[in-house]
Amino acid sequence: MKNTTDIYVENGIRLFPIAGNTKVAIEGCKWKEMATNDAGEIGELIDQNHGCNIGAVIDEGLVVIDIDAKGYVHKHDGIQTFTDLIKQHGQPPATLTVRTP
Repeated sequence: MKNTTDIYVENGIRLFPIAGNTKVAIEGCKWKEMATNDAGEIGELIDQNHGCNIGAVIDEGLVVIDIDAKGYVHKHDGIQTFTDLIKQHGQPPATLTVRTP
């Protein structure tokens, strides 16, 4: 089974290490310069920064839709809201989808 990092790399998305359980680049990380879509380099960065997560650079032409489940961040159910939007506007195009914990 492929992991999320492999999926991003295969789709040319540049990654960089972020501090565990945050959305902040690891201390001292110049993420704009460090971000890469080379699987070997990403593996080394993860090995060098034990416990880190990965951040993705959203380059021109990419769109991210972040859907939070009810009670996670907000009192609203993002999944239901997205479902309602699909009912109103139709299915979005097929795309890379990643589910995170």
